[in-house]
Amino acid sequence: MKKVNLLQKTHFIHFIGIGGVSMSALAKLAHNKGFVVSGSDLCSNDITKQLKALNIKVYKGHKISNIKHPDLVVYTAAVGQDNCELVYAKSLNIKCIDRATFLAQISNMYDNVIAVAGMHGKTTTTAMLSKVFICCNKNPTVHIGGEWQDIGGNVLIGGSEYFITEACEYKDSFLKLTPSVSIVTNIEREHLDYFKNIGNIKKSFNRFCQSTQNQVFLSHKYKANVICSNLTTFGVDGDIKAVNIKHKGGKYSCDCYINNSFYGKIILNIYGQHNLLNALAVVGVANYYNLPKDKVLQALSDFNNVGRRFEQVSTINSAPVIIDYAHHPTEIKCAIKTCKEVFKKPIVVVFQPHTYSRTKTLIKSFSKCFNGVDSLILVNTYSARESYDKFGDCNALKEHILTQNPKFKVFNPVNKTGLIGQIKAQDLTGKVVLALGAGDVVNVFKPKNNPQKTKKLP
Repeated sequence: MKKVNLLQKTHFIHFIGIGGVSMSALAKLAHNKGFVVSGSDLCSNDITKQLKALNIKVYKGHKISNIKHPDLVVYTAAVGQDNCELVYAKSLNIKCIDRATFLAQISNMYDNVIAVAGMHGKTTTTAMLSKVFICCNKNPTVHIGGEWQDIGGNVLIGGSEYFITEACEYKDSFLKLTPSVSIVTNIEREHLDYFKNIGNIKKSFNRFCQSTQNQVFLSHKYKANVICSNLTTFGVDGDIKAVNIKHKGGKYSCDCYINNSFYGKIILNIYGQHNLLNALAVVGVANYYNLPKDKVLQALSDFNNVGRRFEQVSTINSAPVIIDYAHHPTEIKCAIKTCKEVFKKPIVVVFQPHTYSRTKTLIKSFSKCFNGVDSLILVNTYSARESYDKFGDCNALKEHILTQNPKFKVFNPVNKTGLIGQIKAQDLTGKVVLALGAGDVVNVFKPKNNPQKTKKLP
């Protein structure tokens, strides 16, 4: 049932922070739905160029003059309540809502809302699921938190029957959605600046699952954390199960069973065992919607990952440089494990911590997750929305790492301008460079003449 309400009397929408991945995707969706759209952002980037190419008015910087009497203002969580545009819009009694509320309103325009939640793997799983629906000719509309070459960016404008979206847990944003079907990839300690403890995290994910109208697909590992009647689990155990797991050079395959009945053989063309679990969740949703097995399995086999997910972008002194979005200890361990399986070489890790609060609250886990690499080069913390905190900066992280292992080869924190020189100063013979983080450190490694080019991995 379609539940359009807030947007029914809206014609002109202004987005504060329009250059973000999710905000820009929503702006494109609104533009496609016939709304007049404008927006502002502190910086110009490739995303804002894409928006301008659609004749969307984008202002650089935040100024009250950017508010041209819209019917609705949408703002990102990174924008403070003291933002001049937001304050001015409210003074004019213009309706102002956050990104998550607008996403929920947009989703009400679709018959089936399929939401992908979890502390890790949302973007890859959303893209993988979208690939399956596209290949099964379901013409989905897709809202994704990354750049995916298959759809030319972060949004795919399709029909009104299926809306596939990431469901962000930060500040309980995902609780504003009412999905038809949902996937929960994992439930872990993350965003503790907001949630404070794992108990609150479990409560939020439980509420998200209970708000799902039809079916929830949850990693079997976290079954004890969720109480709802419409639950299907997936994993090495569970209702949807991986049997005979194998890998060759880091690419995984398995026999997939649903309720002990053989479904088919999953063969992935992307790296990492964690992606096999993502594929099981996708199979669950595809089976729920009765999509043809042969097309589902072929789509999974043909799937190419989203940008910045174990992507080779360049070389330094003949050493391959891999970038990965990993910025949480669990993700970092997965990236390192995958790198070992693919290259079978010593690994030089470059890591840019993402936010002081995450580094501080998870510093014990961070201090152990780099075990087994050749060396670690730390880059100054990407602050994002936060003010400096010495207890969550690179020096604090280095100190904790050396407390755990005094002989660990970890180099003093550097800024991005000195990074390449510090890497080249090492002996990279027979090694691979793995650059990790959700910030801007990866820009240092991308070829300037073609920043989107991805090299073929082994």
